Amino acid sequence: MNDALSVAKNRLAAVSSVPALQQSVKRHCENLETLAGTLRSLGMDNQEIDRNVLSVFEEYERELLHTLGQMMKGAEQ
Repeated sequence: MNDALSVAKNRLAAVSSVPALQQSVKRHCENLETLAGTLRSLGMDNQEIDRNVLSVFEEYERELLHTLGQMMKGAEQ
């Protein structure tokens, strides 16, 4: 497994226990693994793969944090 995939999975571990997010987190991890495999098959080296995987993951992470914020606001009301 690439370093970027390990980083992403570790950072998602905390929210993967939230029932409303479990399927999304699982699907996104699978998509990142597929992306890494595809990039590897295209001949990219590990550094390039890590950069690309982290870039995609960081965008997802921003969206996930926004969603969590919205869920928390809804729970407070």
